[in-house]
Amino acid sequence: MKPIDKLIDMYTTPTQAGRAIGVSRQVVEHWIKKGFIPYEVASKVQEKTGGSITNSQIWCAADKAKSALKAKKGEQN
Repeated sequence: MKPIDKLIDMYTTPTQAGRAIGVSRQVVEHWIKKGFIPYEVASKVQEKTGGSITNSQIWCAADKAKSALKAKKGEQN
């Protein structure tokens, strides 16, 4: 399960996840749309989830999502 999916499972809604992490619902919805949690909030997510979602899980998922996006853009050119 991707960290963003796990975050929503833990907090039920983007609103509740955002409150827990200290960002808006819209920010969390943007993460859902992109399919990953950004590197910049990895430590905060790890802290607020009690380590249920780790920095390394977030970084790994973000790297995979960004690589897939680059590959997709390359196919379109």
